[in-house]
Amino acid sequence: MKLTEATNVLREARWTFAKTMAWVPHYYTLKKDWADQEQFVRAAQFLDDEGVMMTWGQKAAKRYLDIGDWRYWHMSSPAEATLINRELISGSKAKSAQSET
Repeated sequence: MKLTEATNVLREARWTFAKTMAWVPHYYTLKKDWADQEQFVRAAQFLDDEGVMMTWGQKAAKRYLDIGDWRYWHMSSPAEATLINRELISGSKAKSAQSET
C-alpha cells in the first residue's frame, strides 16, 4: 500500500466517535465494517511500516502515523487488529518516544 491509497481508504472508512473515552477525543473504524477486510489489514500494516514510535501517558510506545490533520494508530499486530483509531493531530497527547529517552 502506498500513501495515496492509505489516505483514500482511511478517509472513506466509517468512523465512530469513541464516546466511552470522551475525555480523549478520538474515533475508530472496525475491521468487521470494511467490505474488504484484507484492505483493512494492509492499511494497519501501512501504519506500522510508515509510522513513528510515540508514547501516550505511561503506556508502551506504539507506531502512530500522521496523514493530513489526523494521527492514526492501532493496538495490536496488523493481522490481529480489529480496529484502527484516529485523532486530530492538534489535540493529540502522543509524544515522540525518542523524546522520552
